[in-house]
Amino acid sequence: MFTSKIIPILLSLILMGCTQKVSDVNATIHEAIFGFDDIKVTKATINDSPYASSYVRIGNGPQIFMVLALVENGQQKWLSSDKAMLVTENGRIVKTLALPQDNLAKISTKNSTNPDFLSQLTPQTDLKAYIANNDAKAWKTTFDWMPNYRYGYQANITWAYQYEQLVKSEAWEKQAHYIIETVYFPSLNEQYQNHFWLDVKTNQVVRSIQYLGPGMDRIEMTILKPYGE
Repeated sequence: MFTSKIIPILLSLILMGCTQKVSDVNATIHEAIFGFDDIKVTKATINDSPYASSYVRIGNGPQIFMVLALVENGQQKWLSSDKAMLVTENGRIVKTLALPQDNLAKISTKNSTNPDFLSQLTPQTDLKAYIANNDAKAWKTTFDWMPNYRYGYQANITWAYQYEQLVKSEAWEKQAHYIIETVYFPSLNEQYQNHFWLDVKTNQVVRSIQYLGPGMDRIEMTILKPYGE
């Protein structure tokens, strides 16, 4: 059983061109396989861990704990104990692996008509003003899904600022900007809404509710310990 679990994770790390030190990878694999005793991880455990971490809920499933295994080319790759992976870029889920039903093969974040607004933010950005000045500019990008090679679905994405509110996790309390984005697929005539909470001090995503696609799973993600802390 141990070998059957560890080999796929090792292969996936190798195939992704892992550049972490072997000792770091081994520790990450151990945490990814065995996890923690309780899904409700304590603040001390989160802070003492050398790895970034998050809570994730997929659809109506249980809350799971994920650790950051790799960071490359601006993308963060999060692993769960059952070998599922989420890939995020600036807080946006751009790829998933080994989820039980649909998987997001790719969201094109490069060479888009307009850039993803999440990629444009700095701690100095006046988020409310930024969205107000760009609310007529949809980010046009494409989605690819698996299985069945459903590739090249264009989406128009727009954002709406809601308000500032206090958000909490086991590890922190933060004031956050609450943003709703609408994702519309012209060829399908379908749309859905994602929700983002951005730390008012850094403009980084600390919590989100994102859908893989129309009629597909909802993924709730809370960053417990950000990368680099």
